[in-house]
Amino acid sequence: MHQQKYIGELLEKIEMESCNPLSNPSETNTQIDECTDEEKVDPTVFRQIVGSL
Repeated sequence: MHQQKYIGELLEKIEMESCNPLSNPSETNTQIDECTDEEKVDPTVFRQIVGSL
Protein backbone atom coordinates (compact mmCIF):
# COMPACT_ATOMS: atom_id res chain seq x y z
CA MET A 1 0.00 0.00 0.00
CA HIS A 2 1.29 3.46 -0.85
CA GLN A 3 1.85 5.87 2.03
CA GLN A 4 -0.36 8.60 0.56
CA LYS A 5 -3.31 6.23 0.21
CA TYR A 6 -2.71 4.74 3.68
CA ILE A 7 -2.53 8.16 5.35
CA GLY A 8 -5.63 9.32 3.46
CA GLU A 9 -7.56 6.30 4.71
CA LEU A 10 -6.25 6.81 8.25
CA LEU A 11 -7.30 10.48 8.23
CA GLU A 12 -10.79 9.49 7.03
CA LYS A 13 -11.04 6.83 9.75
CA ILE A 14 -10.24 9.35 12.50
CA GLU A 15 -12.26 12.13 10.83
CA MET A 16 -9.27 14.41 10.23
CA GLU A 17 -9.27 14.53 6.42
CA SER A 18 -9.68 18.32 6.40
CA CYS A 19 -6.45 18.91 8.39
CA ASN A 20 -3.49 20.74 6.86
CA PRO A 21 0.16 19.67 6.85
CA LEU A 22 2.74 21.41 9.04
CA SER A 23 6.49 21.54 8.62
CA ASN A 24 8.38 19.68 11.28
CA PRO A 25 10.33 20.63 13.28
CA SER A 26 8.29 23.74 13.94
CA GLU A 27 9.88 27.14 14.29
CA THR A 28 11.59 27.87 17.59
CA ASN A 29 9.41 29.50 20.26
CA THR A 30 6.14 28.55 18.54
CA GLN A 31 3.36 29.15 21.04
CA ILE A 32 0.84 26.30 21.18
CA ASP A 33 -2.41 26.94 23.00
CA GLU A 34 -4.36 24.23 24.78
CA CYS A 35 -7.67 23.35 23.11
CA THR A 36 -10.33 23.80 25.74
CA ASP A 37 -13.38 23.61 23.48
CA GLU A 38 -12.73 20.09 22.18
CA GLU A 39 -13.75 16.74 23.63
CA LYS A 40 -11.13 14.90 25.65
CA VAL A 41 -9.36 12.20 23.66
CA ASP A 42 -9.58 8.62 24.86
CA PRO A 43 -5.96 7.60 25.58
CA THR A 44 -6.56 4.17 24.02
CA VAL A 45 -7.77 5.72 20.77
CA PHE A 46 -4.80 8.11 20.80
CA ARG A 47 -2.40 5.16 21.18
CA GLN A 48 -4.12 3.36 18.27
CA ILE A 49 -3.75 6.42 16.03
CA VAL A 50 -0.07 6.88 16.92
CA GLY A 51 0.51 3.15 16.47
CA SER A 52 -1.00 3.36 12.98
CA LEU A 53 1.68 5.83 11.96
